[in-house]
Amino acid sequence: MKKISKHLLVVIMATAMLVATFVAVTACSGKGVTLSFETYGGTVISDIKGMPGDDVVPPSAPQKEGYNFVGWYLDPEFSGESVRIPTTMPDKSVTYYAKFEIDPECARGSFIVTCSDRQHIFASNV
Repeated sequence: MKKISKHLLVVIMATAMLVATFVAVTACSGKGVTLSFETYGGTVISDIKGMPGDDVVPPSAPQKEGYNFVGWYLDPEFSGESVRIPTTMPDKSVTYYAKFEIDPECARGSFIVTCSDRQHIFASNV
């Protein structure tokens, strides 16, 4: 009986060590990354989450009434060149910023309303 108890204890301890090692390696081996999309009032695009190297299906271009989508940028100020959403998950999380320009067809004949103070509203034809 003592031999069985010792063997059982050794098996339990070895199993516990293997499980602990597996959990530690899994937790440290790779952190998930996220692709986020800021569309400034355009179509809401859900984050894409995955591991570096995973396949990515880029989202459709966002829509925004009265505007044309120009492209994605890595900077909220739209500096630099526009970029493409990758088809492979990058090594780190990234936020993409959608740039829109006013659709000239929508702007023709419409009005922009501006307020110079709280008592007077002025409208000008665009």
